[in-house]
Amino acid sequence: MQRIHASPSTVLSNPQNARILAEEIAKKAFSMLLKPEEEIDIKMSLLAGLRQWWRDVFRTEVNVLQVANAKTFEGLGEGAVGALRKGLVEGGEVVE
Repeated sequence: MQRIHASPSTVLSNPQNARILAEEIAKKAFSMLLKPEEEIDIKMSLLAGLRQWWRDVFRTEVNVLQVANAKTFEGLGEGAVGALRKGLVEGGEVVE
């Protein structure tokens, strides 16, 4: 970021830097999703990464509409509780 701020027109005109920034963003997202860096795929959408993490951790599915309707992390937590309640308490579907 120091290089970008020091010489933005030069640094940002290099198309290779978009890939470098994509990798850094992916590293941060994957670390937040508790995934190893070896699994980074910068072509994967953030939503796809979140859905995969959700599936791995909660063993339930979450779709785009559910994520969008949650609006906050608190809303996502409530959605996770609802999905887990449905799958584990009410005998609904849990992903194996």
